[in-house]
Formats: sequence, C-alpha cells, structure tokens
Amino acid sequence: MKLRKHSIRKTYGILIKSPTLNSITPWNRSIQPPLGLLYLALSLNTLNNKILIYDFNLARQFENNIIGIIKRFKPDILGLSLKTVNFHDGLKISCIAKEINPNIITIVGGPHITTSMMNENNYHFQLTLMEMNKNKADIGVIGEGEETFKELAAVTSYSNKKELEEIKGIIFRSGNKWVKTEDRPLIQDIDNIPFPDYSFLPYHWTYDSYLMITSRGCPSKCSFCDARVIWGGVYRQRTAENILAEINFHTHTLKKSKEFLISFTDDTFMVDQKRVAEICEGILKNNYKINWQCEARAVDTQNLNLLKLMRKAGCKSVFLGLESGDANTYKKVLKPNSFDLVLKAVNNIKESGMAVVGSFIIDFPWDNNKTIRETIKFAKSLELDSISCAFATPFPGTDFFNKYDHNQKIYRYYSDDLYKNYDIGIPKFLNDELTLNNLLNYQKELYFSVKNSFIPLKRKNISKGNLENYFSSSCLINRR
Repeated sequence: MKLRKHSIRKTYGILIKSPTLNSITPWNRSIQPPLGLLYLALSLNTLNNKILIYDFNLARQFENNIIGIIKRFKPDILGLSLKTVNFHDGLKISCIAKEINPNIITIVGGPHITTSMMNENNYHFQLTLMEMNKNKADIGVIGEGEETFKELAAVTSYSNKKELEEIKGIIFRSGNKWVKTEDRPLIQDIDNIPFPDYSFLPYHWTYDSYLMITSRGCPSKCSFCDARVIWGGVYRQRTAENILAEINFHTHTLKKSKEFLISFTDDTFMVDQKRVAEICEGILKNNYKINWQCEARAVDTQNLNLLKLMRKAGCKSVFLGLESGDANTYKKVLKPNSFDLVLKAVNNIKESGMAVVGSFIIDFPWDNNKTIRETIKFAKSLELDSISCAFATPFPGTDFFNKYDHNQKIYRYYSDDLYKNYDIGIPKFLNDELTLNNLLNYQKELYFSVKNSFIPLKRKNISKGNLENYFSSSCLINRR
C-alpha cells in the first residue's frame, strides 16, 4: 500500500506494553524497555503523529491507570503488544478502552498474534479471534509492524473494508467476520529502519539496561523456539557501521544516571564473527564508554581471540542456550550442541574474562528423572556464573507445538485462562514419574547448582498455595 499525501492525517496514538505476568507481585515486573514499541513509535512519528508509550511492567504504572490515561489523552489509536502468556489479560485493556470511547481503534501486535495467525488449522487461530471478538479488538498485526502501523495510521476510514484490504500483514474485523490480508514481505535491508528513540519513554533511566537488536531471526532450527516463526525462518543482520552509528546515537542522547549497559537482544549475536570483530573494533576506536552483554550459541563461541576482543570492547557477559545435559534431547530439539562444544564455549568465555549465563530447559515430554538428573549433573560440571531454568513450553506455531500440543494436552495450572499456562515458569508435561512438585524441586536444584547464581526463592518447600508467586519470581528470561 502506498501512502498518499492526501490520506495522511495527524493521529494521537498510545502504545501499551501489558504486564507479562500477574502484576500484584514485585518480582515479575519487566526490567527491559519495550524495544518493539519504540520502533513502532518512531515509524508512526514520521507521519507527524503524536505517540505515547506506557509500559505497565514498570512499578510506577499500574493497570488501573488505563482508564485515566485514555480519558486524559483521548487517543485515536490504542496499540497493544502482547505475548502468549499475557494475551488474555492484556486484551482486557482493549475492552476497557472501547467502553470509554467506542470509536477508538484498538490494534494488537506482538509474538502471539503473529504465531497464532500463521496456520488456520491451529486451534490457537480460532481461539485468538474469539478473544479478540470478546474484547472488541479491531485489528491484528501479523509479522513486522513498522510499515504496517505506518499504513494503518494513514487510513482515512477504518470502516472502509477496501482500504484495509490494501494493507498487507493484518487481520481485521469486518462486521461479524475477520478478514486476513496478504502476507507482508520482510523488510529486506534492516539498516534502513530508524534507531529507536528512548525519549518516548518518560522513565527510560529506570530500566536495568538499554536494548539493541542487531539482527532479526536465527539460522538455527530449534524445534521449541518461536523465533523462526516470528521472523519467517529468515536470518537478517545489520551492518557493523549501522550498529556503531546507533551506539553513538544512544551515548549522546540518553540520560545516564547509572552505569551505561547495552543488552544486545538478538536471538543469537555472534553468527557473523567478522561483523562482531568490526563492532568491537569500532567501539574501541571511538572510545565509547559502554558495557554490554549478548546471547550466543555455543558453536559461535569457539574463537578465544574474538571473545577476548569482545571483553576489551566492554562485553561483560554472554548468555548461552545450553538447554540440557541429555544428548538425546539435543537431537530431538535440533539443537546444534554437543557436550564438548559447550564445555569449550564456557571455558573460552571464562578465560576471556566474561561471565557466563547458562540457560536450561527441563520438562520435555520425553524427560524423566534420569534425563533431568543428567542435566543437573552437567550444569554442576560447568563453571557457570549464573543460571536460568525454564520449563519446556510449546509456543503456537513451533514444530514443538505442532507435535506435542495440537490436542491441548499440556498441563493446565490455570483453568480460567489458557494463555497463562504458556508461562515458561510453569511445568507442562506431567506424568507418574515427574509430578508437579518433582519438577519444581528439580528447577530449584538447578538454580542452587551454581553457587553465585541469582536465587529467586529461599531454601524452603514450595506449597501449591504460593505456586503463583513462585512461578512469577522464578522466571529469569522473558520471551520477546
């Protein structure tokens, strides 16, 4: 869809990041800024629209403020960024907004709407549309949202079906039916995407780190990961020159009341070793006073000299997806790992002077006491500085979902909200050998296997009465 000059009008929009988990506990509040919404805000701002972002994961903001926010600012558009785990609760904001102003246009984006709309035979497809109907949402954005939101903001009449049908990558409500438009092609050159502007966030200095993403997608094919679904199975990366320009932009524009830390949130940062070296050399050449951290695969952390260069350029820690201590699990989930590869990766990172965070997953459908014991033993054998342990979660659209959750067989801790059960802190695949309590204790044991790891709970038994708080506090990784 081409933007016609006469069709562009000034729009007042509010973009909202809904709480990831139950907002009554202090442990689960996000400490990462809503990077996706910052990209959208910038693309909308190019049309001279007025955009506000509210992150309801911040302690300063609460869900009951939504009524006051909408009444005060009277937005034309309300955008919601939702994951699977908070889809049910987050959509309630749409319903609240419609009660205040029936004419407000509510647009839903984020990972869940993208993955659940990929396959009409997926039970989440119909379930998602039912939730959208119930909460009076108008439009869902499928895939990358920068160009899509820009075109939606330029629509002259949202009741004009033909005008909406021209916009690729959306599903919209037309009467009692939903209309899915043509898929939107991926942005080919992501260097052309403007840098996110943290000035849209009034309290940006309260976050633990500033986020940058230097690539989209992942070349791996891990069956449990939804990155391939979200990014269409394509890996694209920005140039080192473009990344250094963004670092320069942030170091000159951000208010820094504490140590300046950048988290590279790529699914995997070190795929292109030459590019990583160019980024590090650029940081050193320009004398940027930053610390940073990244995620990487074990297969990409075998070059000790490169890791030492990263440390010299300010890298403090590397997050490794290790997943399991069971060789059969690597094969089943298509993880490009081996024990020797992982051991060398951890040793190299440690020798270079950086910290290593090891991420593990337990409670796969084929797991048993033996396989989980092997994982714990493996974790203890590594010199990890910190650890993260999630329960296997079949996110919609993944191969893992298609094989193990197409008949809704996962354990339902929350009977009133299907989506909350897709929390990575909740066990899914229970059996006579692996009960709920067994799995929770195994997770706790994994955390305690690393001496200096962040421990989210005290050394005490976990009762079912405080499971909800435990689930919230034990999740150390957030799905984008």
